[in-house]
Amino acid sequence: MAITTSNIQFGPGRIYLGATLPGLDAQPIFTAGVPAGGIDIGGTLSATINIKTDIEAIMVEQAMAPVDVVGKKLSVSIDLEVAEIDITNLNKYLATSTLVTTVTPNFIQGGSKSAVTIVSGIVVVQPRRGTTTEYSYIMLYKAFLPDGISLPFAREKASFLKIKFEGMSDLSRADNDQVYQISNRIVSL
Repeated sequence: MAITTSNIQFGPGRIYLGATLPGLDAQPIFTAGVPAGGIDIGGTLSATINIKTDIEAIMVEQAMAPVDVVGKKLSVSIDLEVAEIDITNLNKYLATSTLVTTVTPNFIQGGSKSAVTIVSGIVVVQPRRGTTTEYSYIMLYKAFLPDGISLPFAREKASFLKIKFEGMSDLSRADNDQVYQISNRIVSL
């Protein structure tokens, strides 16, 4: 088998929130690597994509090994360490908070009994090596932050905001397309 080095992922990813969701059997629209409607969250230390399907083996008394398997649960998450802590984006990372914009500077109030914040259109985009018009991406259609945030304050190192987006089913989408989309090659406009 020949090795195609351009298929080896290497380099930084950019993270966007609020990107426009694509229709069925369509990819998001990208312009210069930026998804339509997406807001760049700024500098990050890293982004890790986790995709796991819990599978159950079906056994019968007449066989020594499984005769079939069935997927029971899909878990898709994005773990991030965010370097740029912008107050507007920070509000999206907090489950029951409110961004107050009637005064300057803006601030966040917390402790509401309101519904948990659900973020839509989360996209991690990475330029493909050797080209300026092709990108790899993963998009979560809907997500929440199951673990809250962790923001250390220290004199000797930069403060990075650790967050985790956990994918959810978007029940308004087709059965086979409710959680995420991933591609290792999309041509940007």
